Amino acid sequence: MNHLDTLNLLTGYFLRSLPGFMIGVLFILLIGKKSFITRIFSYVLLFIMIRDVMTPLGLWSFGTEGVFWLRVIENPGFLLVVAILSVGIVLVVNRVDREAGDIWIFRRTSYLKTVATGLAGAALVFVPMLLIYQFVPIEQRGGAVTRDPAFLASLLIFCLSANFLEESIYRGYFQGYIVKLFSPAKSAVLSGLLFSFSHIFLATTVTDAGWGVIAFTAFEGIVAGFVYLRGGVLAATITHGGAIFLLCSGLF
Repeated sequence: MNHLDTLNLLTGYFLRSLPGFMIGVLFILLIGKKSFITRIFSYVLLFIMIRDVMTPLGLWSFGTEGVFWLRVIENPGFLLVVAILSVGIVLVVNRVDREAGDIWIFRRTSYLKTVATGLAGAALVFVPMLLIYQFVPIEQRGGAVTRDPAFLASLLIFCLSANFLEESIYRGYFQGYIVKLFSPAKSAVLSGLLFSFSHIFLATTVTDAGWGVIAFTAFEGIVAGFVYLRGGVLAATITHGGAIFLLCSGLF
């Protein structure tokens, strides 16, 4: 691993993210305790910003050359730093925003059942893609990925940690809030649709991935919403992060 390359990647990422991040945080601070749902949507917008910055910097890539695919930059150092920061953001928000922390549910049952629920959800999301991939050469879906154990380990940590942040926002905060207003099933569907809607700019403007991203994220988001109902944020994270790891690892 080239540490200079990692430093350059992190510097570029943070410098591009900083202006929007500062404005977003200032907006949230000025809202204060007046409107929790406004803060939730502010968290959504902030996440979209720090996620989509990765695209112009070449930190990940998408495609629909016959089928939807995803690849992440092969730099373990960068992935691990972003993973740590993602978990840190959740811990800070849960501590500072008490309303968010109060409705955020890490797990609803034992760790064994939670992990099993999350893995079942990941399989449900990925198996349809796996079946499609059997008919599409890997060269047409992002190309081969290094089998270096250090990279694959860092990729798994990144997928789980970054999606821990994402699931905390969409499931832990948004779905945790609206489940009081709608039925559990409807709250799961709504959180999934918001999740997919949040990828429209990424799918149509930032990249040319188009309908592939919209369709995949809608299905993935709804599955994660139902998994959250059974196992909490941890289970939804395993579903989301596990599916994304399988999708971009090139192992299948």
